[in-house]
Amino acid sequence: RVSGDGPAISLARDATALWEDAPLQANLQDCLQNEGTYVYKITATNGAGTDTQQETVTVVATAPTPPPVEGPIIDTFSVTPESVPVNGCVVVAWNVGGDVQSLRILRNNDILLDGAPPTGSGQNCLTEAGDFEYRLDAFSSTGQSASSSATVTVIAPVQPIEPPVGGAGVDPALTGSTWTLISLFDGAGAMVSPIAGTQI
Repeated sequence: RVSGDGPAISLARDATALWEDAPLQANLQDCLQNEGTYVYKITATNGAGTDTQQETVTVVATAPTPPPVEGPIIDTFSVTPESVPVNGCVVVAWNVGGDVQSLRILRNNDILLDGAPPTGSGQNCLTEAGDFEYRLDAFSSTGQSASSSATVTVIAPVQPIEPPVGGAGVDPALTGSTWTLISLFDGAGAMVSPIAGTQI
């Protein structure tokens, strides 16, 4: 804002004229694309003389936005084979990239290996039947995490049918039943039960 008896007003940035014959009161927006120091000067002139005022503006470079921190990346995690008999063994293998600070391997939430290397493998043997979940947990230096899991089935052995004392092996489903004899010859003509524990 300028006051006085009909002054001629001009506005410049360094040696660049921004506004000639400016009004006594106004606003002007000037966008600066490059960093550096700039001097803005306003000059008012009338019959009584010339008056100037100036302001200095410094433009600094904007700090670049840092890229997002990459967390752990599980490239591979496998447990083979998918099924084994009781007392069978599986091979656990893994490969983890990215920002990795710590790794652990669990089986049914019980820790098998804490502080595992980013790449490795190992054998684990199972002594009980059932399903077992293996899980790999990876943690970064900034607290990010990643997980991967695989399930193995342990198959119980089939129990053989024990034969009754003094006789051949018989399916338990066949005992305790009533049978109709169509024909049977034991060499002597006697009617005998063909299966122990049944009636004719």
